Amino acid sequence: MLKLMPIIRIPTSSRDHYVNNPPQKPKLEIGGYFESKGFFVPSRFAEVDEAYDSPSGFLYRSEHRLEYAGPSDLFTTVTVLPEDYGNDFVFTREEWQIFQRNEHKQHYELFPKAYGYDPHLFAIGVDFSLWELVDGINRFMFADPVNEGQYYVGSSGLIHSFDRRKPILGYRNQYSLHQISYDSTPALLAHHGDHPCWPVGYGSPSELIDLYEMIRGLNRFDPDHIPIVEFQSDPLEGIQWTLQYHRGRDRQKKLFTLAENDIPPSAIRFDQVMGSTAPDGEDVEVAIAHADGTPINFSGNYAKAEVLARSNVPVLLSARNLKTIYCAGVMQHGSRSLWAKPPLSLFIETEGKWGEQANIPISLTRITRIKEVTPGVEIAFAPMHVVSDGNIAFATAI
Repeated sequence: MLKLMPIIRIPTSSRDHYVNNPPQKPKLEIGGYFESKGFFVPSRFAEVDEAYDSPSGFLYRSEHRLEYAGPSDLFTTVTVLPEDYGNDFVFTREEWQIFQRNEHKQHYELFPKAYGYDPHLFAIGVDFSLWELVDGINRFMFADPVNEGQYYVGSSGLIHSFDRRKPILGYRNQYSLHQISYDSTPALLAHHGDHPCWPVGYGSPSELIDLYEMIRGLNRFDPDHIPIVEFQSDPLEGIQWTLQYHRGRDRQKKLFTLAENDIPPSAIRFDQVMGSTAPDGEDVEVAIAHADGTPINFSGNYAKAEVLARSNVPVLLSARNLKTIYCAGVMQHGSRSLWAKPPLSLFIETEGKWGEQANIPISLTRITRIKEVTPGVEIAFAPMHVVSDGNIAFATAI
């Protein structure tokens, strides 16, 4: 029986304190919890006058109660550097809400409808917290949902060059995605800029895995869940600054391993997947999230990507070169969420081998339906039979 999963819902878990007790300011409240458990967290300030005492600058970090288990980072964060102190960078809560509404008008229509939220309550829930600006590169990390011991780390920002672990003058751009584990050299999946290697001095793979697992094992979180954890790797202080915890997807059991002769000649093979199915596969409607590297019907809008990522449906992401998709995900939450939140994400590198619409094989998309997953978000869905072991997958049209 064809399965179109329930859409747009906040995941529930009796084992997760913050799902059961949604914080009004998720970054601030969970940051305080991290600090109480011995993790390094940048200083937070109650008032702007306190923040002006920071020699490095500070951030107005956006806050909304939907962000923890729903869409990631709904609104803009504002950076204030010391040279800007006193130059009208003071927001009241009301001014902040006006600023964010002007910046993100569509959010105020899209997300209340998607989550069944009262528009007025959504609007008055927009807030901020004040955080010290710390050095280092910004990172996110999540575990593979099926393959235990395998993780993905995205890094972005300016990195110091090092000589025998001592920082030297000069910076290099770093936008990269690595697959890491305890026992192997980091595998580079994508990079943009002039420094493709694993950055020395910013934490070894084993150190980052230990950090992630310690966070995941805290008693307010569900240990069977796969969160997206964000942190700042500061090489000068030798510190991993924990920044936030986003709900992702639940862990899945590895039930089988696909062999080459299990894949029918007529099927389309996927060499990169996140998520698994039953050994016999599943008949599902798959959302065409990216076609030829371009979001379908998103118009570059990451908010719509966030809605789809939380729609609890399998997604397909295609590009001539998957580095296009990976680099987009390193730089923005919406694209990243399409890897880390759906029950199954299928990646396909077309390399120009198919000439059909959107460079996706027509054998998979000959029966495609446009569906409105929530008011204002229309996505193309294709019915497929999908078999995934968590490493590779294949699909046939149905």
